[in-house]
Order: sequence, then structure tokens, then C-alpha cells
Amino acid sequence: LSAHRGDLDQLEGALTERFRGGRFSAAAEALLFTDRQLSKLRRVLDLLDARLDELDPTAPIEPELLSIDLREVHQELEEVTGAIATEDTLDKIFSRFCLGK
Repeated sequence: LSAHRGDLDQLEGALTERFRGGRFSAAAEALLFTDRQLSKLRRVLDLLDARLDELDPTAPIEPELLSIDLREVHQELEEVTGAIATEDTLDKIFSRFCLGK
């Protein structure tokens, strides 16, 4: 990517198309994702939407702010895929199991 070559416009267009386009129907979402995963994915979309809305093509991009947002997006996606599991996530998952006495 290069801001000098105008690649950021292409990136913004691709992200907008991909994340605002609605990739799955409601029925497919119900089959493919748990409520917890959908919540995390909606959080990712909200973060990306907020960042896209804040982008000003005439202003320089502040890498520090962008990296904070992308780090949060990355963490949310890792929780969806199971790459990381926070204690809160584990509590929610295992609250549905009865382990007997």
C-alpha cells in the first residue's frame, strides 16, 4: 500500500464493499455463528465503519491511531476464531454446560 500512489482509495473501497456489503443472510448467520461470535463480528464491523467514516482523504493518516483500531479488530477476530480465549469468553461458553455433581 502506498498513500503516494493512491492505494488508500482502493483499500477504502475494498473494505467498504467487503464489510458494509452484508456477506451472509440472516438464516446463514444463524447456522454459521453463535450469538457470541455474531456479537464479536458486529463489533469488528462497528470498529471498521467508525475508522472508515473518520478517514479524510486530504489529511495524513495517523499510524498510531490506525494501529490501535486494527489491534482491537484483530483481537476480536481472534476471539471469534478461537485463536485466543479470554476468561470472560470461556465463562460464557462453559456456562451452557452442566458438569454434574
